[in-house]
Parts: sequence; structure tokens; C-alpha cells
Amino acid sequence: MAIKRMFCIVFLSVSMLLPPIYAQQESQINLPNGAIARIGKGKITTMQFLADGTQLAVGTDIGVWIYDVNTGDVKNILTPHPGGVDNIVLSPDRRILASSGCSSPVILLWDLETGKNIQTLRSHPNIDGVALTFSKDGKNLIGLHANWLEENTLIRWEIATGRRLLQKESTGVGGPLACARDNSTFAGVTRDGKITLLPLKSLEQEGFLTRKTKSVLQFLKQANKEKRRASHGIMTLTFSADGKTVATGGGKRIVRLWDTATHTERATLKGHNGWITAIAFTEDNSTLASGDIDKTIHLWDAHTGQLRTTLKAHTHTINTLVFAPDGKTLASGSLDGTIRLWNVNTGKELSIIATEHIMDTRAVAFSPDNKLCVTATFNGKIQTWDINTGDKLNSFTVAPIALTQAMALSSDASLFVNMSPTHAAIVSARNGYHVERRTAGWGNVNIIRLWNLNTRVEIDTLQVKFRPDTLTFTPNNRLIATTTAFSGIRLWEVSTGRETVSFPKVRDRMLAFSPDSMLLATGGNFNETLVWNANTGQKLATLAIGSAQSLAFSPDNTILAIGTHTEIHLWNLNTGRKPSTILTEHLIQLKWAKVNTLTFSPDSKTLLVGITGNRLVMNRNDTIYAVELWHLEKAERLATYPGHSDEIETLRFSHDGKTLASSSKDGTVLLWDWDKISSMNKIPE
Repeated sequence: MAIKRMFCIVFLSVSMLLPPIYAQQESQINLPNGAIARIGKGKITTMQFLADGTQLAVGTDIGVWIYDVNTGDVKNILTPHPGGVDNIVLSPDRRILASSGCSSPVILLWDLETGKNIQTLRSHPNIDGVALTFSKDGKNLIGLHANWLEENTLIRWEIATGRRLLQKESTGVGGPLACARDNSTFAGVTRDGKITLLPLKSLEQEGFLTRKTKSVLQFLKQANKEKRRASHGIMTLTFSADGKTVATGGGKRIVRLWDTATHTERATLKGHNGWITAIAFTEDNSTLASGDIDKTIHLWDAHTGQLRTTLKAHTHTINTLVFAPDGKTLASGSLDGTIRLWNVNTGKELSIIATEHIMDTRAVAFSPDNKLCVTATFNGKIQTWDINTGDKLNSFTVAPIALTQAMALSSDASLFVNMSPTHAAIVSARNGYHVERRTAGWGNVNIIRLWNLNTRVEIDTLQVKFRPDTLTFTPNNRLIATTTAFSGIRLWEVSTGRETVSFPKVRDRMLAFSPDSMLLATGGNFNETLVWNANTGQKLATLAIGSAQSLAFSPDNTILAIGTHTEIHLWNLNTGRKPSTILTEHLIQLKWAKVNTLTFSPDSKTLLVGITGNRLVMNRNDTIYAVELWHLEKAERLATYPGHSDEIETLRFSHDGKTLASSSKDGTVLLWDWDKISSMNKIPE
């Protein structure tokens, strides 16, 4: 009954961390200006119990969620965090939380009492591993970073001012990284799989590139001229609470315990059937938990190495594990989007305190009556949401697989098409590893699957020789278009599965149909965009403007927008020439931002651009992921609406034009009130 009750929570209690005005549904907490709901919560990456264990901080692709452990209520959302969160640590007085991400340029410091961001520290983006720790007096934050070349950076920041007190560059270890709880020692992994202990004092005073390590690295660089990533297979690494043991796990399905005093292997724990992706110790060092991609959690006696019990309930990879301070409760987070609590002594599941932590929303569509929003995610989940409340109404998985590649939803949200390998796995381990691997059994036959979402029945399959890079429906939902680098572009009838038109020599990966389904624009692989008659396959135009990153037709069929890297080119479809009344030089130059996706407003007067950009805030560049509005006739930028923590992949309007949906790699969809935004920016009717 506890689980059922948690699934049915709609209204949240007033939070101690939030003023009474914020007592609202979790889909509406901390929304950006102009948004009316947030769908999804981002993939679970890491967790940490707060205070006395009554609250749980959950790091995700959008920031940090704070949950009440007893009720499952959301107490706060610390967001946005650009690039997402892979690591969270608490200050010694447990009043400040630091969040960092391997794809993030910043480390954010949060006041847990107010939920406010109190400091932003410049970090190293696009790294393979990071370990953070506060100094014992809580005045400094220390971070050890590693990239895939095993180049390391040690940084000490002053929390009060945000300035760097120390920065040392070196080489020697890669991810995953960890830090002992007494802040004295870091641990990392060398390219050949050796666990290396790195005392903080010696790191700050002398660095850690020894003569012996240097010669080994020089040899490895000569032997690996391609600079390949380390293949030691270690995916997770952690210290015991007393710092006397380091535990590692990974692709060999074995947990190894290492004695930090003698530098020897103390125990080998066997029993997993899948790659090990998460490990945690209790505070008293007596129990160890390990989770894998086989959806299984093992509890071990950390002293004897004996298996105590096995926990099974998750339906996907275990991402993160953490014990409550008293050691009696284990929290587990999974790629299935749930956080579960377990009784450590009995092995019984206590409750599910969170759901909807979905990953990378790839497609969005609205129902014809504009009341529902349907989303499709990277791992094959199809979910239906109430637009007015943000509540999930139903969900199902389109196939019992771990990885879904190309996918599309029809414009009326009634059909879904996807290409799925039958043997695949997703690993999202600590320290930023995001590994996708196909297991044995991968063949040359690729299956495109078509689903009726109203009945949840698979209605057709198409066998293709080459895996499609892109799938899309025509606006009238009669055809499916596929594109591959080897066999070109092909159009298929939805009703019969019959191929109607093919473009075997076109290697483009970007596709867009005109609203009347008559025209097809292709681009992306070369410095030109092609326009075709979708019914006959006749080429109508060749537009040489650079490699297209996004394509969009205006609703009135008069303009084709082509987004390259930082430019948007506009072409008049009626004359075949660039429109003389739209923008000077018929070009939008973003300068400070990159184009991710494009769409037009329902009246064709405003261009909406999903961007990744850098804006100057207090003399520093901050990365933002935003929707930018351009008024075409006036040739001016109207507004920028940030809110996501990763690239925006889709912009789509409801059929009545009142709601805009933006979906992102951060695993969320933001619903925006277009009438309000139009009014705020004085966009004419």
C-alpha cells in the first residue's frame, strides 16, 4: 500500500526549505519565467542523505532534487545546473551543498536552508572524472579533475569569494575518482587499471607525477598514438567511511576491496551478472551495497565478503546507492526513473519515494484536443501527461530493451516509430561515465517498429539493412522518412509499409517536411541544403549555405529556415530567392550562441531557436540552454528564455497554438504559455 500511495501523490506539503507560496505541485516548482509546467525530472546520477537522514538530495541532469524521505514530497529543486550534476558533497556543518557535473563548466554552492545559489565556481567542463571535498574548516572547496588522457587538475577555491587559491596541473590518473571522508586522500585509476592513492597534502605541495609514473605514461602515449580511452573497465570507485578500504567495480562483474594501508587486494566479491555501476558503504563500515546493469543490488558483509541478501525490484540499470546515516535504510536510484528505499536488515522494499526521473526526451507531440502531451525518451518510455497539471497519466515501454536510437512521434501523438537494437545496454555510472554498448547478438538486420499509441499495439515492422540515423513522420502522418549514411533517404507508407520514394545518393541526416507534406528539405552532411518534391522525388532547389544543424518550414509554407552553427538562413519558397522583407542580408547571426533546433510561431511571424550559448554575467561567461525569440519582420531579437540544463532537441506547438513544448537532453520538457510570452514581448496577432 505504501508504494501505491507514493505513486498517487499529487499535492505536496509545504516545505521547510520553501516559503508557503511555493506549496504547489512538483511540476511547477522553481519554473523559469514564462513556463507553466515541467515534465520529467532528469536522470538520477548521485544521491546523498541530508541532516539526520530525513531528507535525500538527488543529483540529476537538471540539478538537485531534495526529497522528504518519509513522504516522498519534493522539498526543493536546486536548478538549473548547466550540463547536469554528477557529484554532490556537503560542507562539514551540512549547511552548504556543492554540485558539479562532468559536462558542466561550473560548480554551484547552495544554501540548504534557503535553496539559493550562493556561489558559482569556475570548473573544468567535459572531463571523465571529478572528486570534490570541503576543507575541514568548511572555508575551502577542493576538486581533483581528470580527463580521458589522464591529465589532472587540482583546484582549491575560497568559498566566500569564489577565487582560486591554488591550481596545479599534472598527469597520472583518470576516472573514476573518489575522496576519503576525512578529506585527506583522493583515489583514481591509472590507464592500466591500478588504483592510486593521492594524499591531498602531497598533491598541493609537490604534485603527484613521480619519475616512475612519468616513464610509464610516456611509454603508454607512444603505444597509444590514437590516445584511446583507458580500457581497465572500472566504472565505480568509493572509500569506506573510515578510509581503510577502497571498493571498485565495473565490467568484470566483480567487486574488489583494497586495503589502503597495505595497498593490497583484501577481498573479491563475486555474484553479479552484469557490469557493476554503483557501490556504497554504511557509516560503520560493516555493510557494502553494489548495484549493476542487471537491475540487481547485492548487500555484502564488508568484513567477511559474504553475500547477505539480494534486492530486486528495479527494471533498469542501478545508477547510485547510498545508506542512511544509521545504516538501517538503503536508497537506490535507477535508470528506470525511480528511487527506492530498502530495509537493510530484512532486505524488504520499504517504499518508492520518487518516479519520473526520465532521461533525454527525444520527441514531443500534443493530442488533437490539446489537453495531453506525449513524450518519448531515450530509453524507450512513452509517457502521457496532463498539460494543465503536469501529472503523468500513463506510461509504457515500447520494447524490453535498454537503448532506443532513432525515434519519432506523429503530429497527433497517435503513432510512434523507433529503431531499436535487440541487444543493448546503457551504463550511467558515477563520475560522468555514460557508456552505450551493444552486447553479443547484434546482427546486420535492423528493425524499425511502428506503434499505435492509442491501443499500445505494435502495428508494423520494417526490416532495413542499415541502421537509420533519423526517423520522422510527414505532418499528415501518411509517410515515415528514414535516413542513413549508406542507403540514403527513403519514404514509407504508414498504412502499408510500402516504400514510395527513395533518394539513395542523398547522405543527409537532417530532415524536415513542409506543413502541407509536399516538400522535403534535407541537409547536414555537406555545405548545402536540398529541397525535394516529397511525392515524386524531384529536386527543386540546392541552397549552398553551410552544413545544416536544424531545418524548419513556416506554418504558411512560405519560408524555409536553415540553422547552421551560429547562423540562420531564411529562404522564400514562393520565389526560390531569399525573402527581401525578412531581415537585413536575410540572415540571423547569433554570434554568442549555437543553433540546436528551430520552429516558427503559429502565425509565421516569429522564429523560435533552441540555443546553447554563453552570456556575460558579472564579468563572467555563463553557459545557458534557452529558447530565443526573433521577430522576422522587425529583424530583432525579442527575448531569451533559459530554463533547461542541456541542449534543447525539440520545439513544438500545441494544435491551438497556445502551448509551446521544449524538450531537452536533460530529460525534461518545459511547457510554456505562448499567449503570455507573446503578450510580454508585444508580438502582434
